Amino acid sequence: HLPHDLRNDLGLIHFPARLNVALTRAQALLVVVGDPKTLCLDPLWTAVLSFSYRNRCWKGVEVPESILNSLDIKGAVEGELGALEKA
Repeated sequence: HLPHDLRNDLGLIHFPARLNVALTRAQALLVVVGDPKTLCLDPLWTAVLSFSYRNRCWKGVEVPESILNSLDIKGAVEGELGALEKA
């Protein structure tokens, strides 16, 4: 389904408004279930994943090196703000 979904913009990927609703409606906990490689195809999701990784909120699968390279964490200094915090 993935190639078809990406071509037709199905799901939450590539929809900033849907991502905004998903992130801002959470009151106590937000759980993202998805393939990090797929989510990193979108710059906004890359920022969300970077934020969760930098703030030690990443649980589940290990972060593959290919994703680490695309996340906004390479060379990050503790306490340094990422793209999501700067927005």
